[in-house]
Amino acid sequence: MDGFANHISLGSVLGKVRQLYTVARSPEERQLLEWHLANLEYANSGCLSDLLAAYWDQDNPYEMGGDHCFLSGGNWRLVKALSDGVPIIYGKRVYAIKYGVEGVEVVAGNQAFQADMVLCTVPLGVLKRKTIRFEPELPQRKLAAINRLGFGLLNKVAMIFPHVFWGEELDTFRCLNETSDNRGEFFLFYSYHTVSGGPVLIALVAGEAARTFEHTDPSLADYDILAESIGNRLFFAGEATTLQYPATMHGAYLSGLRDASRILCATRGHQNYFRRFAQRNFGPNNDHLASLLKWPDLVCGKFSFVFNPLTEDPKSLGLLRITFDNCKDDMRNVLEKSCDPLSNQPLQLHTTLSHEQAHELQMVTGEEESKWVYLIKNIGSKLMGANAVGITYNTLVTSISNARRGRGGRCHISAPLLNSSAPLVERI
Repeated sequence: MDGFANHISLGSVLGKVRQLYTVARSPEERQLLEWHLANLEYANSGCLSDLLAAYWDQDNPYEMGGDHCFLSGGNWRLVKALSDGVPIIYGKRVYAIKYGVEGVEVVAGNQAFQADMVLCTVPLGVLKRKTIRFEPELPQRKLAAINRLGFGLLNKVAMIFPHVFWGEELDTFRCLNETSDNRGEFFLFYSYHTVSGGPVLIALVAGEAARTFEHTDPSLADYDILAESIGNRLFFAGEATTLQYPATMHGAYLSGLRDASRILCATRGHQNYFRRFAQRNFGPNNDHLASLLKWPDLVCGKFSFVFNPLTEDPKSLGLLRITFDNCKDDMRNVLEKSCDPLSNQPLQLHTTLSHEQAHELQMVTGEEESKWVYLIKNIGSKLMGANAVGITYNTLVTSISNARRGRGGRCHISAPLLNSSAPLVERI
């Protein structure tokens, strides 16, 4: 997978797959597919042709659960509550931030504010334009990260009407466009009448349509570099300083909490504690996960399961790995002209599954494709790579590993599964 995913866009991959499987044949199906592609461009604030297949979903493992919702009265209610009792000076432009071993000084207009430390939360665009002068200049490592990081394009159009003609029971509704070029043009509408108190619609413009509307290769480590403090005097926060939740309101909020904690630790003289905390590895590496899956509890063809041997609760979660060892052969003909030679390593995807869900999956008849379709559509599992599993399910991997070490054991092969040529392997 890595052999071509680093050099081909998500749009190219989807286009080739679309040709290969001849999906969306009727005009209605094509329009519906184009809408979903526009929604994908909206979620990533960019055209599919600009998104690398390897990294377009890099923040998926960190997505928060739960439903989307509108806050009555708008997000200003959150800001107002958080700023209650905090002295805020408006109408001042910051010209310079000076920092050193003795403290910091912020120059705003004809005033200078002195303090022990300062937290800079200005947008990435302000840092790129260098409208604030830092004395001394920021480290080259941070300047390079600011230069490499970017942001996508997404437009919103607010429209006020005499009355709510679209129905007060609707929160959102969609618009299907005719062509792929304008698929993102006003493709989704948000009803803000419950938020603003008036008949307001918000129309979204994404993808190529957003570029027309405006007339108009960063590394993952750059987010962490931008978040680094300098000499425990100058700190940085904001949506562009969080790898997990970039371009989100909650990402900006959580980064503020993160650096408030850093400033508190520095103030209390806990620099050594903070360094140890920041350098901890919260997820097991790929070798750890691979070692765990060397001896699966259940095997059904390309599906390998591992569970905690110390519990028999049918709801208890385990890990599932699916190996697509023929992925290279299937895709070579359609991708070889647009990518480097493919890796010989099989593609492996992972997810979590309970004991009873694993039993459901075993009972699915037909080809193995039927099983992973059932896994995604009926069980609702979300497949991810080894790195994402290490981060998202660190506690689960660790608990299963510890339980296995405590119990030990060996493997034997039992009778084949019903309607399956693959043997069932049980760990005892």
